[in-house]
Amino acid sequence: MDKNAVLAVVLSFLVLYGYQSYFVPSAEEPNQIAYKQGETISSVGETAVGKSLSLEKTATASSVSSPAATAAPKKQNVGTIEAKKITFSGKKTHVTFSSLGGGGVESIALNDYRAELAKESLPLDRVNISKGDPLPLSLSFSAATLNIGPDTVFDVTDSTESSPRFSWTSPEGVTIEKSYILDPGSYQMKMAVSIKNNSAEALEGDLAINLYEQATVEGDMRTFIGISTKIGDEIEKKTFEDIKDEEFSIEGKPLWFAQEEQYFLSAIIPEESSVKKIVAKKLHGDLIASALVYPDISLSPGEGATFSSTFYSGPKDIYLLKDVGAGLEGTINLGWFHAIAEPLLRFLKLIYSFTGNYGYAIILLTLMIKIVFFPLANKSYKSMKEMQKLQPIMAELREKYKNDKERMSREVMELYKKNRVNPLSGCLPMIVQIPVFIALYNVLMNAIELRHAPFHFWITDMSIKDPYYITPLIMGATMFLQQKLSPSAPDPTQQKVMMMMPVIFTFMFMNLPSGLVLYWIVNNVLSITQQYYIIKKT
Repeated sequence: MDKNAVLAVVLSFLVLYGYQSYFVPSAEEPNQIAYKQGETISSVGETAVGKSLSLEKTATASSVSSPAATAAPKKQNVGTIEAKKITFSGKKTHVTFSSLGGGGVESIALNDYRAELAKESLPLDRVNISKGDPLPLSLSFSAATLNIGPDTVFDVTDSTESSPRFSWTSPEGVTIEKSYILDPGSYQMKMAVSIKNNSAEALEGDLAINLYEQATVEGDMRTFIGISTKIGDEIEKKTFEDIKDEEFSIEGKPLWFAQEEQYFLSAIIPEESSVKKIVAKKLHGDLIASALVYPDISLSPGEGATFSSTFYSGPKDIYLLKDVGAGLEGTINLGWFHAIAEPLLRFLKLIYSFTGNYGYAIILLTLMIKIVFFPLANKSYKSMKEMQKLQPIMAELREKYKNDKERMSREVMELYKKNRVNPLSGCLPMIVQIPVFIALYNVLMNAIELRHAPFHFWITDMSIKDPYYITPLIMGATMFLQQKLSPSAPDPTQQKVMMMMPVIFTFMFMNLPSGLVLYWIVNNVLSITQQYYIIKKT
């Protein structure tokens, strides 16, 4: 690899790092709550579960729990209702609902994903809150005559395991019902909220469906943790760290809104066009509240309205998210070269279906990419070889015309022309490959398929760095050998810079996922083999 080729690769890598540093919000995968089958994780406080709770609410109580509750309510007293739980067990999830907050969720355990790497680890729980925090999917309704929030206890009515139903009625006759229809074979559930105004007065207010997350993890430059929403063709993202400093609010008709982590997300996809706002703010400590808001609801006496949506809480698998619809797959960042990255991901999964090991899948995919680019690489290496033959003459010309740069440039170009050598032909084939490299980089950075995916020996999870830094050192060694086989730069300073590249890249790769480092090692080994073949042949 000549200096231009290495420079092209280095620049592409630095551009990629720069892009993710300044344009991709950062974070690491947070610590997840483990859920044990048959147990219930208490997240709603001792006064709400297993005890009677008075439904006397104040504006202050509700507004603290929800970013959408703003109206001053009329005090209510409807007796006492005990918070109850309903548990759903499906193929993909194990969900515990609570009547607190009108059917909030206490836990969403993902049966196919462990909380930790150990095989005996419990299923990962998507509900990441502390004891006493309000529950995700709880309701808020703010009006002049009533105010309910995540701390309001609903009654359980006509419920089954796969179709929980919750209801609350005010003294004036306003009834709010919430129901779910769960799909036992997926990570989705249908959700409907109905409001019936049986009071003697008009009802005007704002309905909000709330999500909550403990944002306790500091990030790096590789991943995003925060709130995202799609309005029209635009996706807007805001990290939890940003929301801690400033409340987030966006007007419009969202196709969806989500709370994202590196490999998982929870998203609400409304079916109505009446949603007009997404809001998010920090409540207390590291608790982030976000809400999908249906504002300006107006119901005359006897009128009712129903608001339907789909809730997804599960892996950021691009094909599962496409099935959900509304462009939810846009939450997965595959970078500038998405059109290349997605087929590469599809092909990687296809290879895995035969090998059963993502390490082998990465090796075979790298080999296939190398075969596709073999003619270009061949042309590049041959051009380097021809350039190497001209190095002694070029050195003489530089020495002879060192005080006349213009003459030296003319003589060098004449030398190229006389020997039919194109100085760019060694670099251009490498530049053509850069989009593929960047696309595969993003695939291996974001693919949930690599989470907890083992290779061999000490590589037990290819989504995280090599714990012993062995593979980055091997990568540096193969890059050094590749440099040795490449023509030396004529300038001594350039030679020293080029020889430092393996050291620089070794340090750069030490904290990158071991699956990505494996790809780079295999690519280097194949490049060395190809260079050696060309050297022997010529």
